[in-house]
Amino acid sequence: MRLSFKEVKSLGLINRIPKDVVDSIQNSQNSQKKSRSKASQINPQQLLLDALLPVIPEAIAEQKNLIPGRKFRADIYLPSSRLIIEVDGFKEHYFIKENMHKTLDRQNLFTKHGFYTLRYYTSRIYKQLDGVIQEIVETHNNLKSKNF
Repeated sequence: MRLSFKEVKSLGLINRIPKDVVDSIQNSQNSQKKSRSKASQINPQQLLLDALLPVIPEAIAEQKNLIPGRKFRADIYLPSSRLIIEVDGFKEHYFIKENMHKTLDRQNLFTKHGFYTLRYYTSRIYKQLDGVIQEIVETHNNLKSKNF
């Protein structure tokens, strides 16, 4: 039978384990927590913007006032192609039904006003950043050549 360190502590068995082993387990758990927290601190929108700027220097983060009278902001905006890039976290955009409806209504409003939208979920940005950048660049170039 295996017990977690937390279970060992709760059962009062901790006093039977040598101190150096306890310290080693606690240090290991602390380093795992730190590495997880560092990964969760990486902002996917900033990661995407930082990777996009060398290729498309006109990329603007947090662009406001694209639609008069609306307080929407685009996560990333490419003015010459009117391309909006949205970074969607599951919890913020789709987990709650009301948020999902707002997200869809907002995208429709952008489209109604002549903007194009690409949406990316955070895990795709983390795992396939090069593919995401390539897709954005291709879409941006296609829109520029067709519409402007």
